[in-house]
Amino acid sequence: QQDLRDASVDPHQVMRVTDRPMAGNLAALMRGELDVAQLFEPYVSQALAAGGMRILHAASDRGPTAYTSLIATRDGVARKPQAMRAMVRATARMQAWMAAHTADELAEVAAPYFPQVERRLFDASIRRYAAAGIWASDPGISRQGFARLAQSLQSGGLVRTSATYDACVAAP
Repeated sequence: QQDLRDASVDPHQVMRVTDRPMAGNLAALMRGELDVAQLFEPYVSQALAAGGMRILHAASDRGPTAYTSLIATRDGVARKPQAMRAMVRATARMQAWMAAHTADELAEVAAPYFPQVERRLFDASIRRYAAAGIWASDPGISRQGFARLAQSLQSGGLVRTSATYDACVAAP
């Protein structure tokens, strides 16, 4: 919804389908039942491979957003500080490993975990993500990414007020 607002579009003026999985939205788009759909990979690559479709907006163009994060309560961190630090170190090592490999190398390693996705489309998905630069290079959450996520959560109605970065984010 925030992406629509940023494009000066009122989300309430757009008829949205919210009760169907992304694969169902892709199928409806391909049948001409939808004019547009929000898709993640590998659905984007599947849509492009089908022909006659194009990317109207890549969410990665808007800048950092903190989606996937290690979240714990203060009590949880206090009870298991070594485990929490180990999770952050493991994440940092994985990020360093990813940064040291090409998209094709990443696809080669990850493809067996997604046997339902045609290999050429899986490879295209990984290349698109790598080219967009969406994978974080360190386990910290940027202030910009946190602010974007907080703004999106509040404007979409998931939360009433946004918490501050300093109140929520511990240094890695």
